[in-house]
Amino acid sequence: MVRLTTAVIFLLLTSTAQAREPSCQTQLNQLQMKMNVIASNIANLRTTRTPEGGPYLRKHLTCVDDYCSLITDLRDPLLSYEPDHPDAHEDGYVEYPNIELMEEMSAMIDAKAEYELVATNCPQE
Repeated sequence: MVRLTTAVIFLLLTSTAQAREPSCQTQLNQLQMKMNVIASNIANLRTTRTPEGGPYLRKHLTCVDDYCSLITDLRDPLLSYEPDHPDAHEDGYVEYPNIELMEEMSAMIDAKAEYELVATNCPQE
């Protein structure tokens, strides 16, 4: 299983005394974290066993102003009949993460484009 390198669930990126509009660097940090979460989802697309038990659960990052939250998606796992798989239940079904590769790739493309837009339009500090 691939673990996120960003172990922060809630993150205060800038002081609340500053304006509510996140700075360019804050926006870039948030987008980088978002891309890391998406990459983790893609890397764990077929992970059937985690330390917590069961298949990997999809994650997504939600940011509002200076705060980001890492949310675990609680969609039901996808079942596949594979009686010879080491993680198969007694009935022969294996639980896989409910992650759509095309959805993740689309989110990654969007995040990358937004990152490039912010980076291009930020004033040099």
